[in-house]
Amino acid sequence: MRLVVLSGQSGAGLTSARMALEDLGYYSVENLPPALWSGLLESLQQADIEKVVVVVDIRTRKLLEPVEEVLSQLRPFIIYLEAKSDVLLKRYNLSRRLHPLGMGNLIREIDEERLALATFRDRADLVIDTSDRTPRQLKEVLESALGEEEGFMLRVFSFGFKWGPPQDADLVLDVRALPNPYYEARLKTLPGTDPEVAAYIFADKAQEPFYRSLLTTT
Repeated sequence: MRLVVLSGQSGAGLTSARMALEDLGYYSVENLPPALWSGLLESLQQADIEKVVVVVDIRTRKLLEPVEEVLSQLRPFIIYLEAKSDVLLKRYNLSRRLHPLGMGNLIREIDEERLALATFRDRADLVIDTSDRTPRQLKEVLESALGEEEGFMLRVFSFGFKWGPPQDADLVLDVRALPNPYYEARLKTLPGTDPEVAAYIFADKAQEPFYRSLLTTT
């Protein structure tokens, strides 16, 4: 099992990073006390979950006492996100959100948070400054660092127009002008992936302009 611990400053992109890791197939858990991590991993292993990211932010500060021992024992890959103080101030002002520490002094809260999470930064395998990075760029850094890349999913399926096109389709192709193998007795029961069906369709020259157009526009 691969364990990633994601920590960092509030406003530095923890949510974006967590979502990026989820897109890469990681099972995410937020702010679980370190004392419970071993039990969590045992349960997830029994469920055949191979990749886990535990997100730790300042809200867990009162439960971090055993973290040094737990990190030494589990040896996770630690990612720490940070940003310049002036950038964090701007982000908070734009979002109108309160800092989790709730002290009423944002500059002091940012400094206190850095101090409270210093263990994670000091032990981090990867420190990312997000001051000048977009969420997309942050995701690319994570993919590169973890040696992973989000897969591209392509689903192709047929439908009957009398029932209407699928609502979740990104691209709908009307092929009613092409020869229909359904009306050929020997092909009627064969799936569209059968070589005989493909040969039947491509034997008709009517498909050529459609096929050329399909290759150049998709």
